[in-house]
Amino acid sequence: MSDIYVDPVNGNDGNTGKTRALAVKTLVKGASKLAADDRLVAMAGTHPPQAKGGLGVSLRSDVTVYFEPGAIFDQDFQYPYHFLNGNGGSDNVVFDGLVLRKSGAAITWNGQNIEIKNCDIRETNSHCISINYPNDNIWIHHNYVENAQQSANYRSCISVFGSKNKGIAGMNTGDTAPNWSGTWGVVVTDNAIVNTGYVGSSNGDGNGIIIDCQYDITGIQAFHDPTASGEKFTNYDKRTLVSRNIVVGSAGCGIKVMMSRHNHVHRNTSHANKRNTWTRGTGDKLTDNWVGEFACYHIGKCFFTENIG
Repeated sequence: MSDIYVDPVNGNDGNTGKTRALAVKTLVKGASKLAADDRLVAMAGTHPPQAKGGLGVSLRSDVTVYFEPGAIFDQDFQYPYHFLNGNGGSDNVVFDGLVLRKSGAAITWNGQNIEIKNCDIRETNSHCISINYPNDNIWIHHNYVENAQQSANYRSCISVFGSKNKGIAGMNTGDTAPNWSGTWGVVVTDNAIVNTGYVGSSNGDGNGIIIDCQYDITGIQAFHDPTASGEKFTNYDKRTLVSRNIVVGSAGCGIKVMMSRHNHVHRNTSHANKRNTWTRGTGDKLTDNWVGEFACYHIGKCFFTENIG
């Protein structure tokens, strides 16, 4: 177990990164030096933008990325599409304390045992935290997001999409909800989301939080097909908790549960959302369930309790 240091002021990508005095300069270089159980430490200072047009920083499995207080990543919109990109499937990864400004998508990931906490993300041009198919054991908590996904269609600020049973034990985060006090598969708690979503596009629903496609529903799969090979979603057996979040001013719904089951939406506050006035049209079966402070569509065994909206 070692720390690899990234210093935006005095670092040099020719260094080893193994001490503060020998820090590398860029997050990409630091990530390339990680071994299992290592920690990547972003030191205080304004870090240089990543190269425009790339796919962002990817990581191996079994690592932590810790952003020290005062570490700021200002992309100045010279961004890759994903700032942190784990769509190749890296497991057992923790992100702690990212401060990100003026980027494309902030964190895009899939895999199991992923924790994202204490981040402050503002002014993105796409989604903020997006956990994609397949995923299992996801914990997203104590993050602040403002003015995210300002020009992207079908993007939600915090999205967990296509969870899948991977045969691992659930998480015990200490959280409980009515009807359940055991382990969880997805936990989204204590986040604050302010003024997110793309207002003005016919596709810009821009939800604050969405839990999507944990449920095998005949006839709906064509709408959300996770892979080019046609693999279908399966019924996700673990429970999902969405609790103690504040969502204000989203273009779409505050909190939405869609094609999922075993969800507990508990003690959240959702206010002044649905800023996008576009509707999907008469006869669209999604119309009545697409908008609102809280919304659900094709759910099974889900509970909405003690929420304010």
